[in-house]
Amino acid sequence: MSRVGTGLIFALGLFLGVVSWAPWIDSFELLKKEAAYIVDVRRDGSGSSVTRLATASGRDIRCVHSKTGGCPTELMQSLMNPPIEVLVWHDGESVLQLVVGDRVVLPYDHVHQGRWFGIGLSILLLVIGSVRVGIHLGLIGAVKRSNQPLRRDASQ
Repeated sequence: MSRVGTGLIFALGLFLGVVSWAPWIDSFELLKKEAAYIVDVRRDGSGSSVTRLATASGRDIRCVHSKTGGCPTELMQSLMNPPIEVLVWHDGESVLQLVVGDRVVLPYDHVHQGRWFGIGLSILLLVIGSVRVGIHLGLIGAVKRSNQPLRRDASQ
């Protein structure tokens, strides 16, 4: 593997680590808390759905349901007719926490679901990159012969 490939492994590992550790969403304290009503629930063919909600301030926000979770489609449809008020925490576009009555349907913690997997993968890539740097510098896989500089063993 070339030095460029090693650099790309390091760059990918660092990028994945930063994105996993600090996701690009607002902290819970910065989210806007509002009452909302469900306007529409649309399913697509892949098993996911998008729920549109109208907030008390007139914003149109959405909540996506997919294989990794989100707003449960059947529950959202049952809350549409008759319209039942829900409490949402949102960033202006997406619902990040949803409460129906006193039951938390969508907890804020769901945004961090894949965090530890991403961090683990990042660490693995950084270890692989470190091994590659050691090989490039001659620190790994090198054999020292008497009175000669450190070099790779040609017999392997």
